[in-house]
Amino acid sequence: MFVSQVKNIMRILFLETRELSYSSSSVFMNELKKAFLKLGDEVLHYIIKDINQSEEILEDILAMSHTLKFDFIFDINSILPLLYEDDKPYLDCFKVPFVDYIVDHPIHQAHVLDRKLDNFNVICLDSEHCDYIKTCYPNIRNTIAMPLAACTQTVEKISLHESDERKIDVLFPATFTPVSYFEDILKDKGKRYLDYAKECIDMIKSGEGFAVCDMRKRLLETDNQKHDILPDVSRYIDKYIREYLRQMTVEALLSVGISLDVVGARWEMYDGKYHNRLNIHEQTGYGNIAGFMQMSKAVLNVQPLFKNAPHDRIYNAMANGAVVITDYVTGLNVYEEGKDYLK
Repeated sequence: MFVSQVKNIMRILFLETRELSYSSSSVFMNELKKAFLKLGDEVLHYIIKDINQSEEILEDILAMSHTLKFDFIFDINSILPLLYEDDKPYLDCFKVPFVDYIVDHPIHQAHVLDRKLDNFNVICLDSEHCDYIKTCYPNIRNTIAMPLAACTQTVEKISLHESDERKIDVLFPATFTPVSYFEDILKDKGKRYLDYAKECIDMIKSGEGFAVCDMRKRLLETDNQKHDILPDVSRYIDKYIREYLRQMTVEALLSVGISLDVVGARWEMYDGKYHNRLNIHEQTGYGNIAGFMQMSKAVLNVQPLFKNAPHDRIYNAMANGAVVITDYVTGLNVYEEGKDYLK
């Protein structure tokens, strides 16, 4: 009996419609493209900078698909499901699966996820995100969880384990936004939402279990007449809690005399009690963060409000030889306590 060893070659269409923080989505796209090409697949990659001003190129791509026959279309945190061709969703015109990789909690993509497409599929970061999508969006055909890993392009051939060569004690690559910004937004939407956000923080600080999907359920139960604003309110509560925990962690480290180096947007706005212990570096692109990690003994990670998928900061830090300081993540259970993974 003979078994064919020939791999079925796929033709994949990458339509990049969003530029996420620090151009991280472009790095992710390019890494995935390299992986598919290495497998022998064919990838056509188009960057759509302004979906509302790209009618001609979108029409050309659709026309091209009639002869090239793609296996599936891929994007990250996509806005493509919002696009229509006449009275039909643009993506349905291709008659192939569409895969959206959501690299944050799905509540931030609610306006996209509720769109009815013929073949809408989602990759998300966390297993709880999968459960959330399956519960709230029956229109999504398939959902799987796949956390982001370290990007190979960020790892250079240097002596990664020589900590005495690293000039930065603790690095925190992240964005700063004053808690007061999200607090004001929630006040405008209704004081009860701000009160609930503070209640959630108290739950987290006391060690109680907390999940964003529970927050949505609670809001539905207590605010039935406001279903239409729930996705918007939920994502601002999420942002408020995230920023509060992030700034609380930074303040705790600074208060015990630890010097913290930060790289990211708006840190010049930080006015905490120990702000003079903060070393602020100019923000840079996602692909350049590895250089800072390679100069750091340790990298700080403050998880978003999901605990089953390590933030990519963790894997990138380890790949670049830095110790990770992080809150608990179940996805790290695969590592053995006491084993050196930085050699």
